[in-house]
Amino acid sequence: MMRFLVAATLALSAASGAFAQTFDPLKGVVKPKAGSLLSLPELKDLPRITVSPGLAGKMPAGVRGKGCTFYEHINGKGADWKKPVEWQATSHTGGTVTSVWAQTMPTLGEWWNDRISSVQCDSGPKLICTALLYEHVNFKGSYVVVDGRSGRQNMPASFNDKASSIQIYCADLR
Repeated sequence: MMRFLVAATLALSAASGAFAQTFDPLKGVVKPKAGSLLSLPELKDLPRITVSPGLAGKMPAGVRGKGCTFYEHINGKGADWKKPVEWQATSHTGGTVTSVWAQTMPTLGEWWNDRISSVQCDSGPKLICTALLYEHVNFKGSYVVVDGRSGRQNMPASFNDKASSIQIYCADLR
């Protein structure tokens, strides 16, 4: 079993439309604004969930191939790289979310490291994908949240060409 930050909660928050406020460490709830810059000290207080990349569950057709596309330059220009979710992070029996699918990359490799300037995550009536881009490898340092409902987003100037690791979560909605 692997332990991950509740980035799945970000996908769940996106599904419920709760991305209007920033993280409140006292309440332990993550509600970041899309594209907002948060720091690692805020992350340590997040509740954690236990997930397994091998969690049984056939990927629904509506989720297959979905994820986020990363671009070398602003406004979706330059080289692009589509990274789909590949494993089921968690499943739910109630509410509007049936499952959350994930892809994590603790390092982006030599070519994409510190090159991402814009991102677009998939979104639709039955799916919302969210990306977390971290400043350092292994999901450390400051990070930016990109909500799929916001369309293609340029990285904030302070985070342009700084991402070194990513987490992608797609919430499969009922």
